[in-house]
Amino acid sequence: MEEIKEVRNFVVIAENYSTFLKLKSILDICFTAPLVSYEKQWHMSIRQNQIVPTIYLIEESACTSSVRSAATYSIETREDMYVLFDVSNPATDFSLALLKGGFNGVLFESDTPEVLMKAMRRLGDGESWFSRRVVERALREYQEGGSRLADAGDQLASIYDLSKRELQITQLLIQGATNTAIAEQLFISQNTVKSHVARVFRKLDVNSRQEILSVVAALHDREEVN
Repeated sequence: MEEIKEVRNFVVIAENYSTFLKLKSILDICFTAPLVSYEKQWHMSIRQNQIVPTIYLIEESACTSSVRSAATYSIETREDMYVLFDVSNPATDFSLALLKGGFNGVLFESDTPEVLMKAMRRLGDGESWFSRRVVERALREYQEGGSRLADAGDQLASIYDLSKRELQITQLLIQGATNTAIAEQLFISQNTVKSHVARVFRKLDVNSRQEILSVVAALHDREEVN
C-alpha cells in the first residue's frame, strides 16, 4: 500500500457539490487530513483568501477566462497549481495549450478512480500531470524554439554589430528574463546588466523589450517572404 502523504491546500471548483464530494473522497484516501474546500465558480477572492500554496482543481465547465489568467500568472509566481478535470477533449493539442497556459495537469472524464488517485499523489508532490505525448510535444517545440532563437540572435548580432556579451543579453531579453535573472545567469552585477541593456537598445534603436521582439518578428517575416 502506498504511503499516505501530507499535502497543502486543495480548492475544488465545480458546478455540482456531488462532483466535489467525489474528488474529496479520493483526496481523503491519498492524503492525511487534506484541507479541501468547495467553490461553485471561480472568483479572484478565492486566491486572496488562501494563506498557503494551493492546488486548484477546476471542472472544465467552470473554466473561465479569469481562471486561465490566474493559471498564466502562476507561471511567474510558482506558488499555486491549476488542474483542469472532467475534461472531454482528449486531443493532444488541447492539453498542450493548457500546459503552455500555465496549467499543471489535465484529468479526463474517462479517468478511473485509480488514475485519479495516482494523479493526486503526483500533484501533491508538486509534479505536473500530463500524458507523455503532451510532454514530448512541449519539449520538442521548446527545443525548436531555442534553435530559432539562436538563429535570430545570430542575425541581430550580424546586422546590428552586437558583441558576444550583448548577444547573450539580447537572447535573454527575448526570452523574457528580468535584469536580476540575467545577472544571476551571467554572473555579473545588475548595474552591468543595465549598461549592456542600454547599449543593446541603442544599437537596435528600440526603447523597450517588447520592441526587441518586434525586431525579431520583422526578421522572421522577412525570411518568410524570401
